[in-house]
Amino acid sequence: KKQEGNNKDGSSSKSQFEKRLRLGFWANPAENLTVDGRLKYEDESWKQGEWGGNNQNLNSWNNSYNNQNSLRLDKLSLNWEHAGTKASVGRTEVKLGQGIIWWENQVDGAYVQRQFGPKVSAMAGVGDISAEGWHDVNINAQFANVAIQTSPATQITLANMRTLSNAQKVNNYQTSDWKEYKLNQYALGLNTQVARKWNVLVEAVTNNVGTVENSNNSGVWTRVTYGKMGWKTAKDWQLYGEYFALGNTSVDSKYWGHRLNIAGGDGFGGNGTRGFGLNLDYMLANNTCMSLNYYKLKPYDERQAGFSKF
Repeated sequence: KKQEGNNKDGSSSKSQFEKRLRLGFWANPAENLTVDGRLKYEDESWKQGEWGGNNQNLNSWNNSYNNQNSLRLDKLSLNWEHAGTKASVGRTEVKLGQGIIWWENQVDGAYVQRQFGPKVSAMAGVGDISAEGWHDVNINAQFANVAIQTSPATQITLANMRTLSNAQKVNNYQTSDWKEYKLNQYALGLNTQVARKWNVLVEAVTNNVGTVENSNNSGVWTRVTYGKMGWKTAKDWQLYGEYFALGNTSVDSKYWGHRLNIAGGDGFGGNGTRGFGLNLDYMLANNTCMSLNYYKLKPYDERQAGFSKF
């Protein structure tokens, strides 16, 4: 991945090559009871410039770093399901809303989810969100999600994540400033299949972040998709366009727990981002996908940031 620095202070480009291998395992030891686990190896090489921050994935079981045996237990949860109720405990995977807050990342904790009739489901839980591997300290949080299926084609979601630990100070890798890292995010989302090959997704977020200076704590993400793609079908494809307007503390752009293809800024409390992206996914063969992505991004507030583009 590569980041271009366009600050007035002449920040240089930064780049690195990353590799990841994940091995999943699953078991059904008893009726209504399952075990879901995964191991992950990840490393970095060919680094140009300096990327800021720590990465727990690269400093885990044996204090290794970069390309030296960075293996970790990515998830391992015990799950019970019966009559519309699911309970999960352990290093469990969590999804909130449409993904602008948190998407398919791990939490060391537990949650309970309940289906209320055919249209409404609710979930609530608590745990350490540093389990997903990008934070360098433990951060306890509570989270909740409500999903309403208004029709077979349309879903509305309301999600929340709130950190319970004392707010920590985290360094913004583009500056020497220290920002307060604190989450109390609410996201309202809509996902609708407007036609057989057309899908529209919109999710807005706001984050009550306390005393962060120069805070823009609201944001929105939209995605319009055309096409049909299944991971087991060769030659399937989809094309989608995205638009972002994300304030500098609206999403976690330092530790990247969300679903977006971009970080959402240049570090939590940094400059946020505005812009658009175009994406093509094509199934070269069964279970083999090629993705082409293009993004044109600028700071959320150019005057405050002091530069015009990422």
